[in-house]
Amino acid sequence: MEMSDQESWPVKVYIYDNSKGMVKPLSRTLLGKQIDGVWHTGIVVYGEEFNYGGEGIMNSPPGRLFGHPDSIVDLGLTRIPYEVFRKHLRDLSLSSFRPSCYHLLDHNCNTFCSELAQFLTGNDIPSYITALPGEVLSTPLGRMIGVWIDAASAISGECRTHRQSGEHRSQCPSGERRTQCPSRERHTQCPSRERHTQCPPRERHTQCPPRERHTQCPPGERRTQFSSGERRTQFPSQHLHHASKRPSK
Repeated sequence: MEMSDQESWPVKVYIYDNSKGMVKPLSRTLLGKQIDGVWHTGIVVYGEEFNYGGEGIMNSPPGRLFGHPDSIVDLGLTRIPYEVFRKHLRDLSLSSFRPSCYHLLDHNCNTFCSELAQFLTGNDIPSYITALPGEVLSTPLGRMIGVWIDAASAISGECRTHRQSGEHRSQCPSGERRTQCPSRERHTQCPSRERHTQCPPRERHTQCPPRERHTQCPPGERRTQFSSGERRTQFPSQHLHHASKRPSK
């Protein structure tokens, strides 16, 4: 996009209620105070909408990702060139607004839109949006929800960081494989259904269950330690020893 330094662009904040109106009638019963919505925001400028979430900073045509906004607030005009804005976005995506920095309450889409709004216009998004987490956490149920969200955000943020770096740690959920393991072998700390990487491929371990044959036994012999239905034979199967046969007269 090309624009001159003399051009100005309108800056708007699109406001969405993630609860689709459900939290408003239930909040007083559940939280003991009125909450009008679970707010998500996006900044619309230069003909695009900019959002931040668990996958990082995103841009799309206005209303494409989240549908029609519940309300739109005009923040004023910006004279910042588009290329300067894009550079600022790149800097944010590598620092304070990386995917791993996302937190549902403390560092979310509204935090991002507040930062962008002040960078572009010097104005902030509506205070009832940025104050929402504090309103929820001030209630007993909200504090319980906050503890759960903190734990979930820590786990998801750590695993997102490992995926981006190309390395998964064993602390990540069991459904994810560790990339440092050989391509056909799984990590030794994986669940019990997965095989141990120290066992050679297609060979059985010497401590395997008794139904499996010992690798050191000659091919025609069986060991006496096996189950009672098996017997030890000291001679190859094709030469049987007839000790009980009487000599011919």
